[in-house]
Amino acid sequence: MLTASSSRPTLAIVAIATVLGVVIGTAAAFVVGGRGTGDDARLARSPAVTTTTLPEEFYTVVLASIPTGGQDSQAVADQKAKQLRDRGIEVGLLDSSDYGSLKQGFIVVYSGRFESEGAAQRHLEQLKSAGLPPGPNPYVREVSDPKR
Repeated sequence: MLTASSSRPTLAIVAIATVLGVVIGTAAAFVVGGRGTGDDARLARSPAVTTTTLPEEFYTVVLASIPTGGQDSQAVADQKAKQLRDRGIEVGLLDSSDYGSLKQGFIVVYSGRFESEGAAQRHLEQLKSAGLPPGPNPYVREVSDPKR
């Protein structure tokens, strides 16, 4: 029989609360963090993972396009995303072959998901003012026609 002075229920409650806290915190981070929709042009950090649950249509800023033909394509894309995140830039990865509006065969490193081209353009300007290096990327692109 357990009494009020027993430590077993307390340890069990602490363990359960810790596990629930981790699960809820992780879920909240995926739901709330790094959306970048509308006019939200924050330079928030987000994990570099290939996203599979994107809106059907959005505008974004393409930061890099890595051909998928090489053995290390995913590693190169992950490294590029990490470099950008380390600079405080919100990034995500997507497979261009999943979208009819994009040239197939690339892992796209992108920043932000916006409802309008103007909002994405403002985000691009903010990225440039934060010191994003010039080059063929970045540019604003509409992502649509999902092949799901």
